[in-house]
Amino acid sequence: MSDGRKNKPISSYLRILCVLLISITTIFSSNDARAQKIYKPLTPRNDTLPANTTSKDTLPRADSLSTIRDTTAPLSDTSKIADSLVSVTDTLNMQLSKDTLDAPIDYSASDSIVFMVPEKKIILYNQGVVKKGDMDLAADSIEIDQETKIVTATSRRDTLGNVVGQPKMTQGETTMTSDVIKYNTQTQRGITQNTLTQQSEIFIQGERVKKINQNDFFAYRAQFTTCNLDTPHFAFVTKKMKLVNKKLAVSGPIHPEFEGVPVPIYIP
Repeated sequence: MSDGRKNKPISSYLRILCVLLISITTIFSSNDARAQKIYKPLTPRNDTLPANTTSKDTLPRADSLSTIRDTTAPLSDTSKIADSLVSVTDTLNMQLSKDTLDAPIDYSASDSIVFMVPEKKIILYNQGVVKKGDMDLAADSIEIDQETKIVTATSRRDTLGNVVGQPKMTQGETTMTSDVIKYNTQTQRGITQNTLTQQSEIFIQGERVKKINQNDFFAYRAQFTTCNLDTPHFAFVTKKMKLVNKKLAVSGPIHPEFEGVPVPIYIP
């Protein structure tokens, strides 16, 4: 009987021990499975992106700005563009009109200046003066014809009959005094009436004197003398005479006069 009671507690202890072992084994096995499931997955994790794949730049490597052509056209200098509103004329090749003056004409008067526009004339009254180049003309009255280029100088007489403002023209070294002077400012030719001029020490008077150029003159019914009076004591009279300024005088047959009385001796 004693052996049977002793065996019962031992078998009870064995049973309890087996239950404990099984429980412990079950607990540890479940913990191990959870750990492996969380920290050590059964299937390896693969990266969705390839390991060796490098992302490519969607923009081309070449600089797009350098390949794009400049659509703006190069600006040109607008100063080189001819202005259609302005016409440029070469003054060197410009043809001058026939009535163009080669030099300016200066004129003045102490009394008045009258402009006759339709006739293209200018009249100077009282101490008129006209200057053009080396020509200087002074007279009581001067008329300038712009169309014909002729200047006409005249004198007048006062209430006592005295001559006032007798025309006087000076050009270069030649000076002449006349009753009437007509002078072309373009051709430098002229004609005078009752003219007195001096060549060195010789005084020459002519009823009419024609000026060909600056140095040559022709006189009609002329006389020359060394006496400086209006009516000389003596003179040599000729019908025609040619004068070369400050050089010589050439005449036809001449005869002397004393106090206005001719001497019938002709010198060829």
